[in-house]
Amino acid sequence: MENLHQYHRYAYSVGEVAALRDLFLGLMRGIKASRQYPPQHPIPCQFKQAFREQLRSYFELADRLAVQVSFDAIDVDGETIYRGAVGIDNIAHLLHRDGIRSLEIRPNVTEAEIESFFDAFVVCSSTEMSRTDIVNLFWQAGLVNIHCEVVDTFEPGELAEVALDLGEEASAPKTAAAAVEPVRTLNWPQPGPEAQVQAEQHRNFLVQAYGDITHFSEPEQHKLAQLLEEDRGKDLKTEVVQLLLQLCAESDNIQDLRLTTESLQAAFDRLIDDTKFEILIAILEHVRSLNASQQIDSPAARKRLVEFEQRCGDSVRLKMIATALNRVEEIELEPVRRYLSLLGWESLNSLIWMLGELSHYPARKMVCDLLAFRGAEKLDILGGAVFDSRWFVVRNVVWVLGEMKSERAISYLQKAAKHTDNRVRAEVVKAAAKIGGEPGAGVLQALLQDPVERVRAMALNELGLNRSTAAFKALGQYVRSKEFFDFTSADQRQFLEAFVRCGGDEAANYCVELAGRSGLFGKARLQRLQEAAIHALQFSDAAITPGALERLSEDARTNIAVAARRALKQLHSRLGGRHE
Repeated sequence: MENLHQYHRYAYSVGEVAALRDLFLGLMRGIKASRQYPPQHPIPCQFKQAFREQLRSYFELADRLAVQVSFDAIDVDGETIYRGAVGIDNIAHLLHRDGIRSLEIRPNVTEAEIESFFDAFVVCSSTEMSRTDIVNLFWQAGLVNIHCEVVDTFEPGELAEVALDLGEEASAPKTAAAAVEPVRTLNWPQPGPEAQVQAEQHRNFLVQAYGDITHFSEPEQHKLAQLLEEDRGKDLKTEVVQLLLQLCAESDNIQDLRLTTESLQAAFDRLIDDTKFEILIAILEHVRSLNASQQIDSPAARKRLVEFEQRCGDSVRLKMIATALNRVEEIELEPVRRYLSLLGWESLNSLIWMLGELSHYPARKMVCDLLAFRGAEKLDILGGAVFDSRWFVVRNVVWVLGEMKSERAISYLQKAAKHTDNRVRAEVVKAAAKIGGEPGAGVLQALLQDPVERVRAMALNELGLNRSTAAFKALGQYVRSKEFFDFTSADQRQFLEAFVRCGGDEAANYCVELAGRSGLFGKARLQRLQEAAIHALQFSDAAITPGALERLSEDARTNIAVAARRALKQLHSRLGGRHE
């Protein structure tokens, strides 16, 4: 990394200045966003690619890029193209802090050099890392086509500028001690006896005229307390936002509006971090109203405001919201829900993404409820999430599909019914039950052969409560099949219970007929099935059931009689003794 001993001035056209302004603003936004993600995440890579493309486009207009750096701004040809508050979010400050006073990028800069240049800013602006010198990072990267003018000390004029900006007395660093003129000590004359007497007379006069100014009366104290309370009640952030919104409404000059919207965007992002969603709602509604009013004549200015509105619901902002919700567990979620509900369907994918990132159940539930309310607009986007690689996201999406109670969701539930995680399949059972009817029965039928007994039992129970023709037909195919003899006792009982609940008189008649059968072969298997059929009759509401169980309780076969008496007792208990 070589030092340039003289900055070479270069005349820029109006178009080149505008292109440079957009280039450095894009770099600043990319660096700020990239700090929140790992280096190989798609978002930092996208910002790097955008910066490379902007730089390539610039060199199609010009054959040189050379800028001057001050403590808070970047200038070209006497015009400021970038300015920001002093801090790690200001790329000019990062360069100036480490001694860089001018920067030059040449047209033949390579992609590797651009990437190293971008990464150096991300590293140096990270608050999670110790102080890193950006000049050293440039030097280590071996940047051949990016040159800097580097100084070792601050000039006295620069120190004064920094002091004015920070509102502090400038003090030169130790390394710059030789460059700064020492501060002279002034010896003020001490007051003599006459001056002391005169001062005492003035003080006595003031006390007589206005009272003792070191003490306040009770009304004065009350008034001061009132003023202090009013000051504490002022929200400076809100006042700044209101001022910026007023500027947006009153100016359609593209340059002024660009600076205003950039300031508003910076304030907006800080408000997300502070979880001030009531203010965020007011900003979004105001900008949306301004866009709808058509009171701004300039197309370029209108485009700026439309872009701002779109950024309110982009993936970067929703990532920031998810981070804030994970950081603050005890947060009032109603303003968050109202803000998210204002976003367009373009934010639907990002809302689904949030389900996999939110750490706290109340926040996830809030997003699920919102998706259930809004998802019908773009059911194909919501339903497509059943293919997400994270099982817990799929389960949440299945819950949302069930809450919508729409037959349009059936095809997506059928896909989710094949998911490898049994927790997802169990949620599919609940969702299909909420939709109900023959469409819901079709999904439940697909889960009757699930490898997990709990999922099968849930599907059987819901099919029994479904009571549609499709449900009864599906259960009857199993119950009447030859293979049903080989089912486990638990499965036989569950299938027959669902069959009886769903089938009314027809199912009750079949179970009574099954209990009365006799056979010479497979007698043990038949007895086990008959006992399951009698047990299922206790869940029947058919009129024939009590009388049929009375007859079976007197059967000569002991096991049948015992099972029938037990079922009859349970039936009476369930019906409140009406058949006694």
